[in-house]
Amino acid sequence: MGKKGIEEGPRVLKRNRVPLIIGGIVSTVILISIVILMQSDEDNTEIVNMDSQEFKDLREQARIDHSGKKYEQAILKLKGALKMRPQNSEVWNDLGATYYALGLEFAGSTWPSWERDLTANTISEGHLELETALREVESGYLAFICPHGMAAQIAQKAKQKGAYVSNKHWSSTSKKVNIIVGRTKEFFLKARDSWTAPKMDPNKREMKQCALMSRKICECPFVLKTESLCEDTKTRVVIIPSHDVGAHG
Repeated sequence: MGKKGIEEGPRVLKRNRVPLIIGGIVSTVILISIVILMQSDEDNTEIVNMDSQEFKDLREQARIDHSGKKYEQAILKLKGALKMRPQNSEVWNDLGATYYALGLEFAGSTWPSWERDLTANTISEGHLELETALREVESGYLAFICPHGMAAQIAQKAKQKGAYVSNKHWSSTSKKVNIIVGRTKEFFLKARDSWTAPKMDPNKREMKQCALMSRKICECPFVLKTESLCEDTKTRVVIIPSHDVGAHG
């Protein structure tokens, strides 16, 4: 080989080494990235586990509060749990059950709070009975059996007073007007909103989200019997169509 060939030899070697050097650098960067990601995943796993324990603790504390009828404290804890697990249908159910229990507490020991058969009364007497019931019952459930014409007027007047109203066919000539008023209405509506929460799994809405729930229709059309996840004791559950809320104040 001539002098020129001897000089080009090292240059060729250098050119061949460049891809190897670049490949080594890239490999090193990739390995470092993988190590960092693995450490990050381990850290995230620890955080999730910590949150999970805190989540369980909040649910347990809420259950204890619910059992002790400290409903407002239970609600605060359940809301805290939902901040951590916003799609957990069981917590949404527990929140609804707690709101419902609080509404029942404001309704008092009698259910319905006021009940009258007005089929033999005049419309004026029916209005007077409603006014008396609304004055006497600050919070609770009112039920009136009325002729169709009176039922429409009773329902309209109750709505004007800010009550929630639901009518049920009673006979060929009468209807049952169901009215919820006061704090009972407030918490029942919040219970409804919890059970139909938009962040809930769509396949677990309409009271099907919790395995412990059993649906048994009671006398009132918007009242059901069920088993709460907070307790094994049976309680009544209100289902109020969301599209009616605005119309009923």
